[in-house]
Amino acid sequence: MQWHMPIGYIVVNGRITVYEEHRKIVEEIFRDYDRGISTLKIAEGLKVRGVCNAHDRAAWTHASIGRILENHNYLGTEYYPQIIDRELFKRVQERREQVRAEKGRGCHRPGRDERILFGGVITCGECGETYSHIQPHNKTRSGGTAKWK
Repeated sequence: MQWHMPIGYIVVNGRITVYEEHRKIVEEIFRDYDRGISTLKIAEGLKVRGVCNAHDRAAWTHASIGRILENHNYLGTEYYPQIIDRELFKRVQERREQVRAEKGRGCHRPGRDERILFGGVITCGECGETYSHIQPHNKTRSGGTAKWK
């Protein structure tokens, strides 16, 4: 079991149950994304409306929405009751994969290897993983040098 309670659930008498107020938010997030609304627009909409997250703050980001959309606990587990039906969850995951591919995110970024010298070429001698090129966001803090990880 994870160390924190996902939004949509509450512990009552030692058991995890569905928290109705937050269940509606989770369902809305899944439905909106399934309709084609981006994670950023969903987050902005929740913030504008003053909808509180699991920490009782109207603080939403595209990343927090993404984590909700990928949380398999909403399908129901040994510990968590089901909130989202499997078909909706499956459609959302398929759309997330499609968006990742279109935007060049994920394990392979199309065209990325051609733009960075040795990109996708250098591999670890111990584990065989491909090294990644990391460009610092703040060039002055790290001296502006790129690193390989």
